[in-house]
Amino acid sequence: MLSQKYLSFPLFFPRFKITMNNMAIHYLKIPKQQNLKTSTFFDRSELSLILSIYGKKVSQGIWKDYAIDHCANKAFFSFYRSSFEKAFLQIEKNTKATKSKLKYRLIDSVGRVLKQDNDLTNVINFLSSSQLKIV
Repeated sequence: MLSQKYLSFPLFFPRFKITMNNMAIHYLKIPKQQNLKTSTFFDRSELSLILSIYGKKVSQGIWKDYAIDHCANKAFFSFYRSSFEKAFLQIEKNTKATKSKLKYRLIDSVGRVLKQDNDLTNVINFLSSSQLKIV
């Protein structure tokens, strides 16, 4: 079993914690308490929908890793083919949705919007039914 080492550099990076795990270095931004109130998060039902399709794709050997990011008005769920690559696909949740910009978007690694809808189930159905190939 590999142990995880935590390093802290409060002088240079006061709000960052660096973790070293199996030859990969991840920089984790530690948010302040006041930023948590304004951040956007996925709720339990949204996460269960996303993780169900993620589990199917992992069992097929297509995806290997995921990440969840929280910003002020957006939250991202990113799918990775490998831990060392750029995100293959992202599901973006936008809390400031308008007519032209819907609440959920499926974005590929280049930044193209593949699907956008106000209902997450439509985005997940597109993701499960589409023939997205890894090249």
